Amino acid sequence: ASLFQRARHAKPSLVAVRTARGEVFGGFVTSEWEPQTGYFGTGECFLWKKLQSGQYSNIPDSSSCCSFSKYTWTHSNSFFMYCQENCFGMGGGGGHFGFFVGDMMEH
Repeated sequence: ASLFQRARHAKPSLVAVRTARGEVFGGFVTSEWEPQTGYFGTGECFLWKKLQSGQYSNIPDSSSCCSFSKYTWTHSNSFFMYCQENCFGMGGGGGHFGFFVGDMMEH
């Protein structure tokens, strides 16, 4: 089953991605992940990333063992969520995504 079939009707949801280099990041969404023709979602969505040791969080009083930064809606566009059968992303704008997961989704 695909990621989208497994996550069907799951909303809200928290997405977490770990790269081969050990980076951990993701997003919180209030809409269902379902392939669509364009961007969708709401301003409640946000991106986050786990900080490496020595980096500082933008969230006051965060624990040093589990520090992360949160990136909320800037109000400059409405490119919250993007989803096709073989890829998904969040935080679009200016020709870039906050994160985009493509052909390596199954790994």
